[in-house]
Amino acid sequence: MRKTLLTIAAGIFLLTGCESTYKKETLRESVRDLARKQTGMEVEVTETGRTLGLRFRVPDLVGDISAGDNSLYKKMNSLFLVLVRVALSSDVPPRFIVLDVMDEERPAFHLVFTRYVEDIRRSMAEAISYSDSQDRLLEEIVVGTRRVPFDPFEIDLVRLVMMSADTVANPPAAGPFILPEVQFEEFISKVTENKTRRIFRERKDTKNALMLREVRATFAGQSEKAGSFHILLDLVSTSAPQPPLKLLEKVLPVIAGEAGELFQSYRHDGISTIQVIEKNTGKMISVPAVHR
Repeated sequence: MRKTLLTIAAGIFLLTGCESTYKKETLRESVRDLARKQTGMEVEVTETGRTLGLRFRVPDLVGDISAGDNSLYKKMNSLFLVLVRVALSSDVPPRFIVLDVMDEERPAFHLVFTRYVEDIRRSMAEAISYSDSQDRLLEEIVVGTRRVPFDPFEIDLVRLVMMSADTVANPPAAGPFILPEVQFEEFISKVTENKTRRIFRERKDTKNALMLREVRATFAGQSEKAGSFHILLDLVSTSAPQPPLKLLEKVLPVIAGEAGELFQSYRHDGISTIQVIEKNTGKMISVPAVHR
């Protein structure tokens, strides 16, 4: 899957000459027409609020992911770039674009990519790093109402097959393409989770000492101005009953700092504090959110 994202990223940088050639009133028709012209595929397109989505169907999505089918990757790249081209060339661009890949054998099983359009512009201008750009691309497996992150670095094929197994016995009929509008705060929370997973994957002092079982980022508080942002970690030590506190004292501030930089990058001032909590030890830090 990582080669898919590299191809997507490379393709985005070829679009720097886009102009406002697509009208908001005909955005869905424009995506369908361009997809047909560029790929020869018939796709479903819908728009909810400021979220533009494209869905295409694959006969055996689970099998293709497991096998690393190159033709699937090429189709996803091509259709994602169709969405990017139309979004960047629209007179009223959407805020988010969504690529929804549906398994025809298991209609409840989807692979969904979500991208904030402004992040695409920043990537083109090299205003954010490649790592940041990839953190800000949401990749999720959706089974019915359940959504789980799909980490291209850690594809668990057994889990993938098990998640899809229940959808085969009594597969529901594929309904119309219903696209929930992406909410910005939920998006930021998931990007924070991506960043946290990357920190534990890349840091040398945590890579072999700690295993991150789960991370959950949420907004809390009665009002945005008085609220806080919580990052809950479920960590397991690879050599001791509990994660070593000295190591947590090093890494928790890094996670809080990354979250703070993300909020500054998005100019989001709806929180007052950032808390990082390790659930098994109770270790917690709380830092003020810095606004600019």
